[in-house]
Amino acid sequence: MKYIIKFLLLACLIVSCSNQEKRIVLLENELNIDLGENYEVVKDEDKSNNGFESDYTLNINIKLNKAELDRIINQIESEPYFDQLKRFRSERGRYQIAGNENMEFFKLVSDSLLKTKYRGSWFRTDYGFEFLDMQDGYEPIEAEIHLKERILKFEFNHL
Repeated sequence: MKYIIKFLLLACLIVSCSNQEKRIVLLENELNIDLGENYEVVKDEDKSNNGFESDYTLNINIKLNKAELDRIINQIESEPYFDQLKRFRSERGRYQIAGNENMEFFKLVSDSLLKTKYRGSWFRTDYGFEFLDMQDGYEPIEAEIHLKERILKFEFNHL
Protein backbone atom coordinates (compact mmCIF):
# COMPACT_ATOMS: atom_id res chain seq x y z
CA MET A 1 0.00 0.00 0.00
CA LYS A 2 2.87 2.33 0.86
CA TYR A 3 4.33 1.89 -2.63
CA ILE A 4 1.00 2.52 -4.31
CA ILE A 5 0.65 5.84 -2.50
CA LYS A 6 4.20 6.84 -3.48
CA PHE A 7 3.50 5.87 -7.07
CA LEU A 8 0.27 7.90 -7.14
CA LEU A 9 2.01 10.93 -5.63
CA LEU A 10 4.80 10.68 -8.18
CA ALA A 11 2.29 10.29 -11.03
CA CYS A 12 0.37 13.36 -9.83
CA LEU A 13 3.59 15.36 -9.65
CA ILE A 14 4.63 14.36 -13.16
CA VAL A 15 1.20 15.09 -14.62
CA SER A 16 0.99 18.43 -12.82
CA CYS A 17 4.21 19.71 -14.42
CA SER A 18 3.27 22.22 -17.06
CA ASN A 19 4.68 22.25 -20.55
CA GLN A 20 6.46 25.47 -19.67
CA GLU A 21 8.20 23.78 -16.74
CA LYS A 22 9.30 20.96 -19.05
CA ARG A 23 10.64 23.49 -21.54
CA ILE A 24 12.59 25.28 -18.82
CA VAL A 25 14.10 21.94 -17.75
CA LEU A 26 15.03 21.27 -21.39
CA LEU A 27 16.66 24.71 -21.66
CA GLU A 28 18.63 24.20 -18.44
CA ASN A 29 19.78 20.73 -19.49
CA GLU A 30 20.79 21.68 -23.03
CA LEU A 31 22.65 24.84 -21.99
CA ASN A 32 23.91 23.31 -18.73
CA ILE A 33 22.80 26.27 -16.64
CA ASP A 34 20.59 26.67 -13.60
CA LEU A 35 18.11 29.53 -13.96
CA GLY A 36 17.26 29.61 -10.28
CA GLU A 37 13.85 30.82 -9.14
CA ASN A 38 13.66 34.53 -9.98
CA TYR A 39 13.04 34.83 -13.69
CA GLU A 40 10.14 35.75 -15.94
CA VAL A 41 9.21 33.87 -19.10
CA VAL A 42 8.36 36.61 -21.60
CA LYS A 43 8.04 34.36 -24.64
CA ASP A 44 7.16 30.68 -24.77
CA GLU A 45 6.04 29.37 -28.11
CA ASP A 46 6.48 26.43 -30.34
CA LYS A 47 5.62 26.27 -33.97
CA SER A 48 5.16 23.26 -36.15
CA ASN A 49 7.39 23.11 -39.20
CA ASN A 50 5.92 21.54 -42.32
CA GLY A 51 2.76 20.58 -40.45
CA PHE A 52 4.40 17.64 -38.71
CA GLU A 53 4.07 17.28 -34.97
CA SER A 54 7.59 15.86 -34.62
CA ASP A 55 9.15 18.73 -36.61
CA TYR A 56 8.92 21.85 -34.48
CA THR A 57 10.81 24.89 -33.22
CA LEU A 58 10.64 25.96 -29.60
CA ASN A 59 11.38 29.59 -28.70
CA ILE A 60 11.76 30.77 -25.13
CA ASN A 61 12.81 34.23 -23.95
CA ILE A 62 13.51 34.70 -20.27
CA LYS A 63 13.92 37.99 -18.41
CA LEU A 64 16.48 37.67 -15.61
CA ASN A 65 17.00 39.84 -12.58
CA LYS A 66 20.51 41.19 -11.94
CA ALA A 67 21.44 38.61 -9.29
CA GLU A 68 20.29 35.65 -11.41
CA LEU A 69 22.05 37.05 -14.47
CA ASP A 70 25.32 37.40 -12.54
CA ARG A 71 24.98 33.85 -11.22
CA ILE A 72 24.36 32.47 -14.73
CA ILE A 73 27.33 34.42 -16.11
CA ASN A 74 29.53 32.81 -13.43
CA GLN A 75 28.25 29.38 -14.52
CA ILE A 76 28.96 30.16 -18.17
CA GLU A 77 32.45 31.52 -17.54
CA SER A 78 33.43 28.35 -15.66
CA GLU A 79 32.55 26.02 -18.56
CA PRO A 80 35.19 24.28 -20.69
CA TYR A 81 36.23 26.19 -23.81
CA PHE A 82 34.47 29.35 -22.64
CA ASP A 83 35.17 32.18 -25.10
CA GLN A 84 37.52 30.00 -27.19
CA LEU A 85 35.27 28.75 -29.99
CA LYS A 86 33.90 31.88 -31.64
CA ARG A 87 36.13 31.36 -34.68
CA PHE A 88 33.92 28.38 -35.57
CA ARG A 89 30.74 30.44 -35.68
CA SER A 90 29.31 30.90 -39.15
CA GLU A 91 26.82 33.47 -40.37
CA ARG A 92 24.04 30.92 -39.84
CA GLY A 93 24.97 30.54 -36.19
CA ARG A 94 26.31 27.02 -36.58
CA TYR A 95 29.96 26.06 -36.72
CA GLN A 96 32.19 26.32 -39.75
CA ILE A 97 35.51 24.66 -40.49
CA ALA A 98 38.14 26.14 -42.78
CA GLY A 99 41.63 24.71 -43.12
CA ASN A 100 43.34 21.71 -41.57
CA GLU A 101 44.49 23.60 -38.47
CA ASN A 102 40.87 24.41 -37.66
CA MET A 103 39.82 20.83 -38.41
CA GLU A 104 42.32 19.41 -35.91
CA PHE A 105 41.27 21.85 -33.19
CA PHE A 106 37.60 21.32 -34.00
CA LYS A 107 38.02 17.53 -33.69
CA LEU A 108 39.85 17.93 -30.38
CA VAL A 109 37.10 20.19 -29.03
CA SER A 110 34.29 17.97 -30.31
CA ASP A 111 35.87 14.83 -28.85
CA SER A 112 36.50 16.58 -25.53
CA LEU A 113 32.93 17.85 -25.31
CA LEU A 114 31.55 14.38 -26.11
CA LYS A 115 33.25 13.11 -22.95
CA THR A 116 31.53 15.75 -20.83
CA LYS A 117 27.97 16.81 -20.16
CA TYR A 118 28.37 19.84 -22.45
CA ARG A 119 27.08 19.99 -26.02
CA GLY A 120 28.73 23.29 -26.86
CA SER A 121 30.24 26.36 -25.30
CA TRP A 122 29.55 30.03 -24.73
CA PHE A 123 31.55 33.00 -26.00
CA ARG A 124 31.40 36.74 -25.48
CA THR A 125 29.76 39.03 -28.01
CA ASP A 126 29.21 42.79 -28.27
CA TYR A 127 25.78 42.39 -26.67
CA GLY A 128 26.55 39.65 -24.12
CA PHE A 129 27.04 35.94 -24.74
CA GLU A 130 26.23 33.43 -27.45
CA PHE A 131 26.09 29.64 -27.26
CA LEU A 132 27.82 27.64 -29.99
CA ASP A 133 26.18 24.24 -30.41
CA MET A 134 28.91 21.76 -31.37
CA GLN A 135 26.65 18.73 -31.45
CA ASP A 136 25.66 17.29 -34.80
CA GLY A 137 22.19 15.96 -35.01
CA TYR A 138 18.57 16.66 -35.58
CA GLU A 139 18.06 18.90 -32.57
CA PRO A 140 20.18 22.02 -33.08
CA ILE A 141 19.94 24.77 -30.50
CA GLU A 142 20.74 28.45 -30.47
CA ALA A 143 21.02 30.61 -27.39
CA GLU A 144 22.18 34.08 -26.50
CA ILE A 145 22.14 36.37 -23.51
CA HIS A 146 21.64 40.10 -23.97
CA LEU A 147 23.19 41.86 -20.98
CA LYS A 148 21.55 45.25 -21.44
CA GLU A 149 18.02 43.80 -21.59
CA ARG A 150 18.90 40.87 -19.25
CA ILE A 151 17.19 38.46 -21.69
CA LEU A 152 18.12 34.85 -22.37
CA LYS A 153 16.92 33.72 -25.79
CA PHE A 154 16.72 29.99 -26.49
CA GLU A 155 15.71 28.21 -29.68
CA PHE A 156 15.42 24.44 -29.92
CA ASN A 157 14.72 22.73 -33.24
CA HIS A 158 13.44 19.20 -33.36
CA LEU A 159 13.62 17.84 -36.89
